[in-house]
Order: sequence, then structure tokens, then C-alpha cells
Amino acid sequence: DKSGNVYEDRNFNIVSLLDGYLDASNDKSVVEEMEYSPTDNVNRATLRLRSGVVGSVERIELFTNSREYEQGNNDDFYAAESFRQVNLGYSAQGYGRSAVTNYDYTCVWNYTRQQDDANKASGSLVVAAYLQSNDAERFTARAGSSVPQVNNLLQASTAPCVVYQTSFKMTKMDRLN
Repeated sequence: DKSGNVYEDRNFNIVSLLDGYLDASNDKSVVEEMEYSPTDNVNRATLRLRSGVVGSVERIELFTNSREYEQGNNDDFYAAESFRQVNLGYSAQGYGRSAVTNYDYTCVWNYTRQQDDANKASGSLVVAAYLQSNDAERFTARAGSSVPQVNNLLQASTAPCVVYQTSFKMTKMDRLN
């Protein structure tokens, strides 16, 4: 904005990410509609997907559970958010049965403004995904056994099961509207 603050365009970013990950084709977004209003509820986004794009998932509810940010030196900024994603769709078990799947993950972003051009920045994103507690129990059994090990349950349900990182570059653009 005019005072130099930077705001995320969450609607654009989430739709762009899904289109990129789910390989949108024919110039048609995989997201039919996205409801998100930072003034009404900054912690919730609802996405309605094109039919058949992600199996039987018709809608995604995305809840932000926590946020943190920190200013490093003058050119570094860090942000972290924890999410719960709820996928809603139709069950393969018959008419009138819904399918609900929950996912928890944390995203940590690092942004660094370029020394030679204040309109450019580079960054990285680290994503950690976690098991749901009912799924974590299955991962505590020792090899060759189907009996869960209670002493391993806390670690299985609180430690990330998948971590990945990506890097990116950004350039300031003039507003389109």
C-alpha cells in the first residue's frame, strides 16, 4: 500500500497453488469458487472444486489455527501458519454418504528483499505435514506386529510425517484493478 506495507492476496495465491499442483488444463482453474474475506474471518477459506478434479472431493475448508511472524534484519521476514484442511466430498460407499478427510500442516516462509532491487525478493517455503491421531496409532506398531506401541504414540502424532521445501522469487507488480 502507499505506506509501504505488503499484504498477501490469499485468494489469488491459494487458487494459483492448487492450479499449479493439480495441473489445471484448458485454461480452466480447478477452483470454481473461493470464499475468503480477511475482514469477515481471516482464519477460514472455502474452496469449491471443479467436479472430478480431486477424486470425490467437492469442497475444501481451510482453517488457520495459528500465525507467527518475525522481522529479521531490514531485508528478512519470517512467517509461519498452521492449518487444518478438511476435504469434503462423496463417499464411494454409496448414495447419501459423505466423505470427510482432515489434514494438519504447518507452513514456514522466509522472504529476503534483494539488496540491488527493492522491488524483488526471494524466499523459501517449508511445509511440515502431520498425521491425525487416529492414523498415528497405526504407525506405532513394530515391524511384523499389528499391536500399537503406546509409548510411541505421542511422537507419531506430534512429529511431522512429511517435510518438503521449495524456493521462489518475487517481483513487485502494479495492481491490475
